[in-house]
Amino acid sequence: MADGDCYTRLHRVALMLQGKGWIWSFHEFENYPFGIIPHTTFPFDGLLVLLALILKPFILNPLDWAGLWVSPLLFVFLGSFLFFFQRSSWGREEKNSIYDSSVLLFGLVLLPGMIWATSFGRPDHQSLLMVLIFIALWGEERRWSGPGRMWEIGLALLWGVALWTSLYEPLVVLGCLGGMNLWIRRQESKFFWGVIAIFFLLTQWLEGFRFIHLHSFDQKNLSSWFHTIGETRGVGVRDFVLIFTGLLFLIPFALMTYWSEMKDRKTVLILVGLSVILVGLTIFQRRWLYFSAIPPLLLAAFVWRFLNRRWQWGIGLLFLLNIVISTSEFKNSFDQEGPFTVESKAIAKSIQGEGAILAPWWISPSLLYYSGQPIVASTSHQSIEGISDSAQFFRGTNWVEAEGILRARKVRWVVAYDEDRVLQNASEVLGLPIPENGQLTWASRLWRTRALPTALKLRGATAHLRLYEFIPDQSF
Repeated sequence: MADGDCYTRLHRVALMLQGKGWIWSFHEFENYPFGIIPHTTFPFDGLLVLLALILKPFILNPLDWAGLWVSPLLFVFLGSFLFFFQRSSWGREEKNSIYDSSVLLFGLVLLPGMIWATSFGRPDHQSLLMVLIFIALWGEERRWSGPGRMWEIGLALLWGVALWTSLYEPLVVLGCLGGMNLWIRRQESKFFWGVIAIFFLLTQWLEGFRFIHLHSFDQKNLSSWFHTIGETRGVGVRDFVLIFTGLLFLIPFALMTYWSEMKDRKTVLILVGLSVILVGLTIFQRRWLYFSAIPPLLLAAFVWRFLNRRWQWGIGLLFLLNIVISTSEFKNSFDQEGPFTVESKAIAKSIQGEGAILAPWWISPSLLYYSGQPIVASTSHQSIEGISDSAQFFRGTNWVEAEGILRARKVRWVVAYDEDRVLQNASEVLGLPIPENGQLTWASRLWRTRALPTALKLRGATAHLRLYEFIPDQSF
């Protein structure tokens, strides 16, 4: 899987498939033994369960394959949906069709953010959110053209499922959309928002209104840890030019059409406004890349039919060239440290017996999935306490303090990784300088298997990982 989060997700779904519950409002297997209140909710888990059950009669390890395929299949569904509805609209009123399906489909296939959100081996909820938000914004113009209450209810339910999936990105986009409708259209539908509110309350009741019970975190370490995460960082000038030049180039043409042949000028202004807002958010946080391309892409398809053939070819080639260059550059510069699937499986097989695992946070979820044992650190921000304790353990030099962390966390298994990488990240999380080369930290000792207490027994090793069993009754 592409991210550590994917393994935590698959572990949840594995528990669901074992009949241990459908709604998980508390994870005792992360930040063990204290647990977390997760932000992950049922909708995407349900898709994985459904796909795994469909695959089960035909292949081994159906959940692994469901995790591999779920996001690409969502992309295929979105493309098929757009093609079908655009094709049906051509027969009714070809000349006045709002969106050109070819522009939408080319954008879906080529835009970097959408490629990453729907890539193979990335079972994460952004792919579902992208589909829900894309269709909801695609149908927004039709909501105002009077197709009937059923269309309005359908779009409201789409937003409701998106809010059920996550209270972050969909809430921001929906809030901006509603605000601009009030500002530009001078109206908004109380019925539409009422359906969303009722559906939201129902789903939050099912989930236990967990957002009310979220506890405060160690803000210092949380902020430091966020800076080590790629998708929570901002977008630099170079990346901004690579990603958005082609999309933002369309906005002047959209405004030109506003003063020419466009009938529904309000839709153009709303799409321009959403484009600017979401692109602006992406500058500060890269995770908005999954959604910031949606309004400009809809805007491109909206404007396309009002351009003459020469402008269509010129802008199309410029847009395509920008996408090819940006995708190539990101592919060449992309540096992701995966969770070493093969090695994680091997280490998990060496774990004989129950007990919590303490490991670097980005490796821990794969160990959770393959061993079934709880983990101290995780890739979730709700697990920041476990991440901090893990960082303190690996960066420490005193056995008494290290043993105190292991005992408090009820750890039986310790997994070590490359000392330089672990120490750098632990120091970044804790906001401390990187230890000097001469210091024998526990990250160094465990990696080199030297100067270890008798309480730590080496039980397994691979090229990148070391597995130790902690036997608390023993000491130096």
